[in-house]
Amino acid sequence: MGSLPMASSQAAQVRQTDRQSKAPSDARACRAARKRAKGRTIKALAIAALVPISPSVWANTVTLTTADHRLFRTDLILDKKIKVRGVIDTGSTSVVICAQMAQELSLALGTSIELETTNGTMIAHRSRLKTVQIGGIIVSDVATVVHTHETCEEVLVGLSLLAKLHKVILRGTILELVGRPPTSGK
Repeated sequence: MGSLPMASSQAAQVRQTDRQSKAPSDARACRAARKRAKGRTIKALAIAALVPISPSVWANTVTLTTADHRLFRTDLILDKKIKVRGVIDTGSTSVVICAQMAQELSLALGTSIELETTNGTMIAHRSRLKTVQIGGIIVSDVATVVHTHETCEEVLVGLSLLAKLHKVILRGTILELVGRPPTSGK
């Protein structure tokens, strides 16, 4: 869908304004009110189409699909060093990596904690990743948990990363991750 984000928000604002206006009592007045609202919506869409949108905003969107309505997987780059497969897990508080990855990234291991998993309780350590990249989205300073298993095939991408995104949108078999626009002056 090639629609501009601003167009839908302006159209929604116009529709919201119309809903708040006084409701007409007869059918003729009702039709006239609908016609006026439609005209304002079209004008708002036309104006929004003229407003330039920065290409960097579009580059910060990653769309993932799943065929089985279960797991969304994507490639990640951890601290600009290791490329790994990740599973989006909204039930996980943190990004979870294994000891081997932590060692390759030279991560400092912090406090030990107990993790409650579907397979029981395990000991892990708190840590932080400088960056996690998903497509064109780069998230900085991500709380991470390092579990004691030597190796792992996939990284869990939990809320410590997802909460730093601008939006996470789920539509059936499509998950859209929207990064925050770049800030100026940094």
